[in-house]
Amino acid sequence: MHAASGHSPSGKATTAARVKTPARLGSVRLVSSDDSLGAARVPMARPRPHGHIVRVAFALVFAFASTVLLSPAAEGVQEGDVLIAFRDTLRRPDGAPPGPLRNWGTPGPCRGNSSSWYGVSCHGNGSVQGLQLERLGLAGSAPDLAVLAVLPGLRALSLSDNALTGAFPNVSALAVLKMLYLSRNRLSGAIPEGTFHPMRGLRKLHLSSNEFSGPVPESITSPRLLELSLANNHFEGPLPDFSQPELRFVDVSNNNLSGPIPVGLSRFNASMFAGSISIDRFSLASSIFSFLSGEILSMSC
Repeated sequence: MHAASGHSPSGKATTAARVKTPARLGSVRLVSSDDSLGAARVPMARPRPHGHIVRVAFALVFAFASTVLLSPAAEGVQEGDVLIAFRDTLRRPDGAPPGPLRNWGTPGPCRGNSSSWYGVSCHGNGSVQGLQLERLGLAGSAPDLAVLAVLPGLRALSLSDNALTGAFPNVSALAVLKMLYLSRNRLSGAIPEGTFHPMRGLRKLHLSSNEFSGPVPESITSPRLLELSLANNHFEGPLPDFSQPELRFVDVSNNNLSGPIPVGLSRFNASMFAGSISIDRFSLASSIFSFLSGEILSMSC
């Protein structure tokens, strides 16, 4: 018998003898269990060195960790810590923290676009979008808003209808904020000229019914401004010009302003300038005439 020799009677190598161990795993044809009958058994490739396995494992762990750290859930835990730290700076007149905010805790502030935390609104990706902390009886100086700068999705902030006192808060760190509401507090003093320069995307600014004084800062004319309310303060001097085509609401009534109504504001109802006793009367009359003409024109169409 010559079966062990690996040669056929004709001297040619048999099929089994021609099968060689492949040098790489990529050269092995994988066969399903349904195809295994009658197929040649192909020897497995030699295992890769231990160092290669370690590198692959490290890469998988790193990818998993990156996914977890960048997920909305992980961001929510971090944002929750930021909000709790901010809450701890807020006080009522009796020195106690505001009651409705005591439920801030775990789980994090956002679950998708919904929140169980009082006054918190969320983006669809689970990050904080807005804080509406109104009518909480907050007293003392305006809080340090810079601590909120680490909330990348924060777009709206309202501390209206409280009893905050002192100077206008520093908002320079909130460059991406689009809406700021501080109306009906007791904030006072002049607003520094460059206050709003970093906030080029500011859309709505409501500061009415405080005790602000001094000139209206020119940086207030954000290029994307839609609404501006400065009514019932003590602002002085001329108004800066506003050339934003999207501007749809302006109220500077009941201040100590002087000079003409800027051309960019002449299309607004004259009542928005009422009570600013030194506003140029001819300019005010022109504004009233423009407003009435527009009303008559719209009625005749």
